[in-house]
Amino acid sequence: MDNLKALYQQTTSRIKLSKAINQKAWQSYKQVYDLNENLLSENPMEWFVVHIYLALLEQVISSKQVTKMNTSVTVSLLLNISKMHCKEFITKLKYTMEQKLSSPLTEDIVNELVRNYILTAALHDKFSKVFANIFVEEPSMSHDPSHDQTRPNYHQLLLEKRKQIWLLYLLAKEETSFDTSELITSFYVLICCFIPAIKSTPAFLLKSPWGSLCDNLNNDQTEVHLALMKKLCSDYKVDLGEVLGPIFLSNQWRSLMEKYEGVSFHTMTKEWANVVRPLTIDGLDFIEAAPLVIPSNATSAVGAAALPPTPIQFRLNTIQHLKNILSGFTDSPSLTLMQYFQCCGENPHGSISTRLSELKERYTSTPLCHHSPTSSHSGSASHSGIASPQGILLHRFSLITRLYYKSLQNLLQQEEERLSRTDFSALLYIDTFHRSLVLCSALVVNHAYDEQVSASEVLQHFLAVFDLQAYHMCKVIECFIKAEPDLSGASIHHLKVCEDHILDNLAWKLDSPLYDVLNFTCTGGTGSLPVLSDSPTCNVGAAQFLTPIRRTRDRAVTENGQASNSRSLTVFVTKVCRLAYHRLQLLSSALSLPSDLVCKIWTCLEHLIKVKCELLKDRHLDQAIMCCLYAICKVVNREVKFKAIVGAYETLPHQPSSSVSL
Repeated sequence: MDNLKALYQQTTSRIKLSKAINQKAWQSYKQVYDLNENLLSENPMEWFVVHIYLALLEQVISSKQVTKMNTSVTVSLLLNISKMHCKEFITKLKYTMEQKLSSPLTEDIVNELVRNYILTAALHDKFSKVFANIFVEEPSMSHDPSHDQTRPNYHQLLLEKRKQIWLLYLLAKEETSFDTSELITSFYVLICCFIPAIKSTPAFLLKSPWGSLCDNLNNDQTEVHLALMKKLCSDYKVDLGEVLGPIFLSNQWRSLMEKYEGVSFHTMTKEWANVVRPLTIDGLDFIEAAPLVIPSNATSAVGAAALPPTPIQFRLNTIQHLKNILSGFTDSPSLTLMQYFQCCGENPHGSISTRLSELKERYTSTPLCHHSPTSSHSGSASHSGIASPQGILLHRFSLITRLYYKSLQNLLQQEEERLSRTDFSALLYIDTFHRSLVLCSALVVNHAYDEQVSASEVLQHFLAVFDLQAYHMCKVIECFIKAEPDLSGASIHHLKVCEDHILDNLAWKLDSPLYDVLNFTCTGGTGSLPVLSDSPTCNVGAAQFLTPIRRTRDRAVTENGQASNSRSLTVFVTKVCRLAYHRLQLLSSALSLPSDLVCKIWTCLEHLIKVKCELLKDRHLDQAIMCCLYAICKVVNREVKFKAIVGAYETLPHQPSSSVSL
């Protein structure tokens, strides 16, 4: 340990640390060292910088100055001192946090660090490809107008041009409110940064047709910029409307261009030094080709999770697929849909349009959901809750509206085929039905643009934005998927994950309308669900909103028309049971429990869901599963420690929610 202490002091001598931080980091290292001496004895300097980083971060959090980090230490500095690659730093950082049981706020900030690293690495990879497709790396002498003089260093010129574009992008992230926490919006900002660089580069340093494009339109600067932007968007399958108005022609972008027009790379670097945040990975390291930051193609970017080979292209393809399935639909109802409206006793078109206008206003005036727990800690303009430019939000709500009308039309056509009628007045005047369809459409569109945010976060965000309860939303998800068979597999999976979050957690919140339905359905005031004579074979959204299940005795109907024994409740409980049984099987398998014991546990769990469902109020389904498992094992004298149950639970593939209190 004395040798390690000496090496630690040697390491910290290269970093300006206070005595308190120095001591705290050393104590933290010793704490984890005692848990795994062999691991922390290997490459100790790498472990030192990890604990130094955590000590600095925890001090900042405890002083409640997360947005004003009073330290000059960056991740890049720590990597250079330890000669450790960024992916190894992140792996060791996460391991240390698990051993130390770090606070949720610390975990949030580290997760944001990891996400920003992956996003920046993906963008830099795409940036390098775009640059290579536009600029000539080795111009020939025949194209050099000064070939009879001492030849300029074109390689150095292009290198500076490359750095200027990347640095302009980094500054744009910090100095504008464009939502660059989202991969696709970041790419839009990045391609905008190419325009001034292309325009100011001699034609012989540009590949065809970029040089001729600038020469042919040299008289009109605006025309040149638009032509270059159209070419870039065309080459990389980007919707021009998503880039031009919201970003490139915005006042923010014009102000940024005026500020840095003609500014040298050296001056821009000084400007960047004033805005780069401590305890983060310096984005400038990517353009400097720092070997400790650039991910290798042969290795993963973070631990065992490999960086997607072409993440931006994948995202662009996903967006294009969504637009393809919406071709032929507009922001207004189709003729087919209008015919359904006209068949109603009272045309619902007016109320539908009014509702959409309200939801549009709420959507466009609310920031998009991007890792809200950490957004307030990063100190960045792009992560500080500033809304995306309204043009981007308006464009996306246009896609949401088109998908909503398309799914509504498909649902009504399915209902017409099922019921052989065209008057759906009752259904089309149910407010929660329409809000649920709009929310499903919003989930699909949001996921097409950004799949980094967890399903639980984005679902709760949109439930709040559209003023909808999760229980009502759950009635529509499955029929929405059936009505849209052309949705991508990733979108369908995302919707199903959202449904699982409703079933296991959100529908059981204290203010959930589920309890109003239960109050009319439960018998004898015991909180138990009655045995139903009909099985819930029909899962169509309209049936769940409208159709009661007949029993041997007629049940009363509530004032708002809700049948006391509704099909929606039966379908909901059936889905909860299926989800609970599936997770119980996974957990039991992880604990190697015999099948006869699993059957007994399931009997207890099913009884809890159907008879003692009040125990789930404001709780998570997974809590009930673990408690039933532990209780039955106790009853049959099977030795299973609750700590072992929790450990097995944390390995389950459905990524347990951090909101589950254990």
